[in-house]
Amino acid sequence: MNLRSSLLVALLLAATACSSSTEPTPATTSNEPAVTAPGTPVGAPVTATIGAAGGSLRTADGRFELVVPPGALAADTQLSVQALTHTLPSGVGLSYAISPQNVTFAQPATVRLAPNNDDQAGVSDQQRLAMQDESGAWFDLRDAVVTPQAGTKSTTLKLAAEGGRIDSITAQLRNLNRGTRLMKSLGVYANLRLTPASASVRKGDSTTLGIAGCDPLPVPAAAPPGEENLAPVGCKGAPRNADALSASAGSLTQVAPGQLRYTAPSEIPTPNPVNVSATYNGVNGSSRVILLGAVKIIDAIERYEGDIKFNGELRSKSETVTFTASGKLVFVRKEAGTYQLDPALSTVTLETAKQVTISGNTCTLAAPTKNDPGTTSGSLNIDEPNHSYTFGGLVGFASGTGNCVSSTGSTSTKEFWVPFTFGTQNGFDIGSRPYTDISRLDGPAEHYIGDGSTQNRINQEFTFLGTGAK
Repeated sequence: MNLRSSLLVALLLAATACSSSTEPTPATTSNEPAVTAPGTPVGAPVTATIGAAGGSLRTADGRFELVVPPGALAADTQLSVQALTHTLPSGVGLSYAISPQNVTFAQPATVRLAPNNDDQAGVSDQQRLAMQDESGAWFDLRDAVVTPQAGTKSTTLKLAAEGGRIDSITAQLRNLNRGTRLMKSLGVYANLRLTPASASVRKGDSTTLGIAGCDPLPVPAAAPPGEENLAPVGCKGAPRNADALSASAGSLTQVAPGQLRYTAPSEIPTPNPVNVSATYNGVNGSSRVILLGAVKIIDAIERYEGDIKFNGELRSKSETVTFTASGKLVFVRKEAGTYQLDPALSTVTLETAKQVTISGNTCTLAAPTKNDPGTTSGSLNIDEPNHSYTFGGLVGFASGTGNCVSSTGSTSTKEFWVPFTFGTQNGFDIGSRPYTDISRLDGPAEHYIGDGSTQNRINQEFTFLGTGAK
């Protein structure tokens, strides 16, 4: 079997080949607190100098405020707050780090966190305040005070369209220590949260929604002095299955505890976005938590098309060929997220090829004489929610002739051929690659093709610049 036949057979084989006793709570497996990485800074810190007369430190958006009463500080003190990403699974909005961390107030200062409406989309109204200590562990501040927005019921969540969120959570601070634990940051969290609270999905496609849950656990019996009001925040278990699911269009189903799948209708509905909800009934059936979200349905992309370029090298035990090629690939939508290569609309042309050796002979290659489509196949799989794709296939072969001179000076004419493959294993994908812009997919490719004894290898770089056509 020659090299081309070995490759073709190998490719064909590859191608086939915070809750009360009446509220639903997430499961927890121990009394250990959740531990996460610290948040990363969001924007610049806000700074204020506050002295004996008192004053306040407030972010421009009003989501954080520290009020220092008269007499709490003996001299002018520069205080600052840095907004951070919130790393607790059911965190609401941002978290905040106050500095300097050795500040002490003679009279209690009041810290107030007020998540805005966007922060509270998809969360329950069972929201509490937690601190993250220097080890990354989270603890609930049991003495924090929650102020609900007017009209909010304490057992039922209503989102932006219906009104009803918390207004703020406040806590009193003498310093940034609670017993032996240093308060590295503060943040609001909910006992249940739909993630993401808003999403978009193409008509006929599906997307995954999650439900995260965190709850205060019992305070350890031997809590050190100053930590009597610190309860570990547990997030180790997933919530139980929802008691009811609904979608105003399309369907919402339970995949596993804490995991839902929304499937969009085949046509864009009116109204759009679609409202989705997951309901958790209380233990005694008298109370419930409703998590509401919104999914926008957008047009499906019927095909992707774009240019592809190869800079490749084909190497076996007896042959080495380097080449460049370019062409146009068209992938037509087969089903949700899957696009199949259309051989009638796709073309790749060999631009240059230099045969370095053939069985020990040095060859100079003429221009290619033909392009042989060979076995044309391939797929493009788009995972929009996770911003990743798989991409691979065989477009075909190009062949030509070369004038070869042996070591003894004799000349001969030999045929050469080049396969156009893309992907990373036998011309087919082996896993996902991340992307930031779906119009550009690129990356290195190294192939080992054949029965294992010939060690045929193709190294190449591919670039696919695609534009979706609806």
